Amino acid sequence: MSLFGKKKFPAPETAVEILEHENSSVYLTLEDDSILECIIVRWFMWNDHSYGVLLPTNTEDGTAFLFYMEKDENDGMPLISEIEDTEEYVKAGEVFDYLMENAGYDFKE
Repeated sequence: MSLFGKKKFPAPETAVEILEHENSSVYLTLEDDSILECIIVRWFMWNDHSYGVLLPTNTEDGTAFLFYMEKDENDGMPLISEIEDTEEYVKAGEVFDYLMENAGYDFKE
């Protein structure tokens, strides 16, 4: 285990990717009741939670969203909920960066 900040979090290399549903579309209802279509870019397990990274289909600026993701027991479809702990959100984002870098993606221009 590694110590990140004040809380104890597992090291990024302990993450396990879930390939099912990657590149599938999901639809988020925003606060103004508009619908945003997103693609599931990555779905991974880390820190005893399942996380998903969603990329809106209508943007080219690279903005992505990070959520808790679970499977619906009835139909197997993704269920999405917000990560409310800021420190956990940041660390899960670092794990996503780690996974992407190890998959050969270079975020530096």
